[in-house]
Amino acid sequence: KLIRTNYFTIARPLLILLMLILSGTLPTWAMQAEVDTSDVSNWLVEAESEILQGEIKSAREKINNAEYWARELEFPKGVELAKLRLGDLYLNIQYYDSAKTVLQQAISDNSQSRYMRNYLNLLGTAYGYLNENQKAIETFEQALAILDTLRDKKSIIGINQNMGSVYENMGMKTETLSRYMKSVEFSEAIKDTAVLIVALNGLGNALNSFEEYEKATFYIERSIELAKVKNYRIDILRGLTNLAISKLSLGFPEEALKIYEETLSLSKEIRPNTPPFQLLFNIGNVHLKQGDTGLAKEYFVESLGYCEQFSIPEGIFYNSIGLGTAAEMDGDFRSASNWYVRGLEVAETYKIDQFQQEALQLLSESNKKLGNFEEALEYFERYSGLTDSLHNAEEEKEFAELINQLELVRQTEINKLLKEKQEQQERQLNFQYVLIVTAVIIILLILIILINSRNSNREIIKANTLLSTQRGELEKLNVEQNKLFAIIAHDLRSPLSSLKGMLYLLRKGNLTEEEFHQFTDELDHSIQSNIEVMEDLFSWAKDQMSGITLVNTHITVHPIIDQVISNQKRRAQDKGVSIINKIDAEATIIGDAYGVTLIFRNLLSNAVKFTNSGDSITFTSKVKGDFLELCVTDTGVGMSEETVSKLFLNSGTTFSNRGTLGERGTGFGLSIIQDFVTKQGGTIQVKSEENKGTEFCIRLKRH
Repeated sequence: KLIRTNYFTIARPLLILLMLILSGTLPTWAMQAEVDTSDVSNWLVEAESEILQGEIKSAREKINNAEYWARELEFPKGVELAKLRLGDLYLNIQYYDSAKTVLQQAISDNSQSRYMRNYLNLLGTAYGYLNENQKAIETFEQALAILDTLRDKKSIIGINQNMGSVYENMGMKTETLSRYMKSVEFSEAIKDTAVLIVALNGLGNALNSFEEYEKATFYIERSIELAKVKNYRIDILRGLTNLAISKLSLGFPEEALKIYEETLSLSKEIRPNTPPFQLLFNIGNVHLKQGDTGLAKEYFVESLGYCEQFSIPEGIFYNSIGLGTAAEMDGDFRSASNWYVRGLEVAETYKIDQFQQEALQLLSESNKKLGNFEEALEYFERYSGLTDSLHNAEEEKEFAELINQLELVRQTEINKLLKEKQEQQERQLNFQYVLIVTAVIIILLILIILINSRNSNREIIKANTLLSTQRGELEKLNVEQNKLFAIIAHDLRSPLSSLKGMLYLLRKGNLTEEEFHQFTDELDHSIQSNIEVMEDLFSWAKDQMSGITLVNTHITVHPIIDQVISNQKRRAQDKGVSIINKIDAEATIIGDAYGVTLIFRNLLSNAVKFTNSGDSITFTSKVKGDFLELCVTDTGVGMSEETVSKLFLNSGTTFSNRGTLGERGTGFGLSIIQDFVTKQGGTIQVKSEENKGTEFCIRLKRH
């Protein structure tokens, strides 16, 4: 137990002062020409690595540089991280009071720091090393409360391990091992070697304290092996120190001695400014157990020299006791008694009751061996009185520790209740979230159903509209069909009846030559009119039933108009109407020859129908941009505005009036004209005035 005890706490301020003096070299920031935030970050990263490797002096200088320039550059993150690194450094070189001061100040200055959990973790560790166990546990609990279980696994590992160390100091074996095992399991789960090294060493150290040395050896050796792979020399040093304790406790002093010597060499490399007085004492103690008092005295004397140099009372006491024990083993009881007196003086000076008790007991026994029974009795009485006093103090201490443990249990229960309440709230929030999501899904489904229903209704309405339109068209076609049959029955019947009557008269031989010529002229006129009617009916019927396919080509208009006039010339002459073709002989359009012929034949037929003897019909042409305008102008009876407005109300409707001599029409002429003009990409316009004539103008594309 003496080997593992932390003896050197009283003179820590002097050690801190010495460390600062020894490391007070000219900082590199004084020589920096240009520094930016990236330099600050790099120094801090390098310092973290050097702390792990034991390069304490270099790490301290880089931390100082980083903090100075972070403040100069107004780089808050750099300042916060520098404080964190400085606290870590102090913990690694066992300057726990300094670490505590630095971290408390950092927390006070940066209450909203992103590194708050790290500050709290290191501060809790410092409290633990300073035996302020209750504060340590409370600080660790604060850190855990602000951690995210999924995102901050590495921090959770460190805090669990540090809490294990505090529980170990409090003698709570179950809690200690539970925390350390959690640290190891989490470290293995996230596959972080650096964290796992520390977790394994911490678990081994805890097992040592509970005298589970074989199990401790297994975990410590694993930690050392991994640390050597990564060259983490600080972790190697810690592991070797704990392994030596295990080996010595298992009864392998030679192995322990070998490990201590390796540890001593490594300590001098990585902690050149920290005297290895504790290691020297431990090595001397191993030699003492082996009976080699000569070597034991050498190590005790060397360790004592450092402790006297730096005024470390614990070190002076234990080395004095060690030297006294070695002298007693050599039979030199007088020297032994002198060394014990030296130890008692230190214990009384610094009022360390346990040290006084141990020194008084040893002095009582050594004086008995020297035959100084009166002095032996005096020391024994002082020992007994102090033992009773310490017993009472121990009882009070145990009572205080019990109160602390009860408070710790209470805090744990409170935290447990808070956690359960938080989990309950999270479950409620999750349930509410599920309800909201479900409601949203239901609403979306209803909207989809409504939209589909609306679309279906639209489709139904659209279908009904289409059916209604088709029904109207069918009704219109039925009307047109009935009219067509009536026209065929009436208009085609007349010439056939006339032809039949004429044949009858010819067969009887009752016609004179003059009557014969008259009848044949009338019959020819009737047949020609009916041929035109049949052509119109055929074109209309074909367009209505299957559509006429027009082939648009470049055509010259003048010859087509001449042909149309030729076919209508007899009718015009019979009525005394003149027809004039003023179409430009070179005028061309893009159109279908059949369609153009049909358009102007109907226009000319209508013009003849509504003119009187002496009237004229004129065909003219005029270029209108990309179009050629073809007009048919007559000087006939004309039309009223109301009649003009009815001509082209809707394609497919029929409109017919009797001509000046009672001529009848089919009513399809204007409808056919409009359809065929539209099919050829043209337009039609009408100008008319009653008793002044009518003008139809057709525009068709020229190219």
